[in-house]
Amino acid sequence: MKSNCRTLSAWAAAALALTAILTPTVQASGVATTYPATVVPGGVTMNGAGYLAAGGSPTEIGLTFFEYGLTTSYGVSWAGTPVAVLPGQALSVFASLNLPPGITYHFRFKVIGNAPNFYGSDMMFTTLVVAPTVTTLAASGITAANASLNGMVNPNGGATTTWFQYGTATTYGSFSATNTLAAANTGLNVTQLIAGLSPATVYHYRSVATNSAGITYGSDQSFTTSVAQPVNFSLSGTSRVVGGALQFGFSNVSGVGFTVLGTTNVAWPINAWSNLGPAVETPPGSGQFRVTDPGATNSLQRFYRVRSP
Repeated sequence: MKSNCRTLSAWAAAALALTAILTPTVQASGVATTYPATVVPGGVTMNGAGYLAAGGSPTEIGLTFFEYGLTTSYGVSWAGTPVAVLPGQALSVFASLNLPPGITYHFRFKVIGNAPNFYGSDMMFTTLVVAPTVTTLAASGITAANASLNGMVNPNGGATTTWFQYGTATTYGSFSATNTLAAANTGLNVTQLIAGLSPATVYHYRSVATNSAGITYGSDQSFTTSVAQPVNFSLSGTSRVVGGALQFGFSNVSGVGFTVLGTTNVAWPINAWSNLGPAVETPPGSGQFRVTDPGATNSLQRFYRVRSP
């Protein structure tokens, strides 16, 4: 006969190693005994032993199985090459297979023959968490000053913290904010918007993730920020803020730097206008800029110029 396996997931499709040692002994009845599993990174070995009662037919055949699953309903039977279990002989069996990390399973040993079936007691094991699997993906939303860094992280059964390293060389030097991922065994997309980049500059970056089993670095990738090119302004309204200062907004290309000048007399030369500082893009990457003029509190009329940079 051939091995029969109904898998719980694709993880359980790994090779089965089944070893049987027949040890002559005289037994009074049939028994199946479950022994503790041996758990190693990336897999588990389930252990058991059993026999059929002495005095039966010498042609009596027994098959050994390990039943396992997330509950005591099991749901999966894992069998090796069929083994003859002769009367008066005990069979020691183990089965090794790969399973997803960080998951608790129930299992038991089972012997089947022409006599009644025999079941070992239920036991449990938890597969070990392993270090995350990390893939650095292409950046998106690249402007003169901003970019979204993307990656995919498989927590491999453990709660995981992930972030990006970035900089103008492969030594990086800068770090994004962190994301926290719940324990899972599937690839999860992660992204972080970074701002304050320099125009027309090559940046390197990589995705990083860590859990209780270790830290993993994704491969290096790079992108180039665009050249800052302002477009026509689109005003988005004015308002008074606390203290009487005037605030106004405008839309333009995200990542472009703007300097704001103000005056009460539009006829004055430009070097006589007050420098109000840079317009602030809020939120980063939105292309929406805000300007606050604290000098407008006692002025009936103010004039503004916005220039880049």
